[in-house]
Amino acid sequence: MPGNVAATAENIVASQSLFRAGFATDLVVFVIEVALAAVLYALFRPVSRTLALIMAFARLAMVTILGLNLLNMFTALQLLTSPEYATAFEKGQLQALAFVFLNAQHFGYALGMVFFGLHLGVLGYLVYRSGFLPRILGILMVVSALGYLADSFAKFLVPESADTLAMVVVVTALISELPLTLWRLIRGVNVERWRQRALAWPTADTAAGALSSVR
Repeated sequence: MPGNVAATAENIVASQSLFRAGFATDLVVFVIEVALAAVLYALFRPVSRTLALIMAFARLAMVTILGLNLLNMFTALQLLTSPEYATAFEKGQLQALAFVFLNAQHFGYALGMVFFGLHLGVLGYLVYRSGFLPRILGILMVVSALGYLADSFAKFLVPESADTLAMVVVVTALISELPLTLWRLIRGVNVERWRQRALAWPTADTAAGALSSVR
C-alpha cells in the first residue's frame, strides 16, 4: 500500500508465497527476454546490423537492470521475515528499512524502462525500414518508446506527474506493442521480402567493408 509503511509490510508478510512467486515469475520472464533479444536481432539484422545490435543490447541492459533490481524486493522480504533481523531491530525500524528497498525497486524499474524505451525506439525504426512489416507499426513503436522515456524521466524529475504519465505508457503500449505482437503471431513477417533483405545483406556488408578499406 503506497505511503503506508506498516500496512505494506504486513501485507508482504501475510502473502510471502505470492511475493516469492512473483519474484520467480520475473526471473522466468527475464530469461525469455534474453532469448527474445536474440530473435529480434536475427530478424532485423538484414535491415541494419548496427541498429539491430543497439536494439538487442538495449533490451539486454534492461534485463540486467531489472534482474539486479529484484534484489531490492528480496532484501525487503528478508528484512521482514528473517528471525536474525527481528532480534537486531525493532519492528517499526524493519518495516521502514523494507520500505526503503521497495522504493529503490520502484525507481530501479524506472531506470530499466529507459533502456526499454531506447529498445522500442530503435525497433520501431527498424520495423519502419524493414519492408517486411507494416510501416505504421514502426511509427506506433516509436510513439510507445517516447511514452516510456517520458514516464521514466518524470519519476526522477517531476514525480508529482508520474501517475499521469504512467497512464500514457499504458495507452501507448496498447496501441503499439500489442498490435505488433498480434501481427507477428497472426500474420507474421512478409517472408519473401525478408529473404530479399537477408540475401542482399551480405553483399551490402561486403561492399561497405570494401569502401571502408579504400578510404
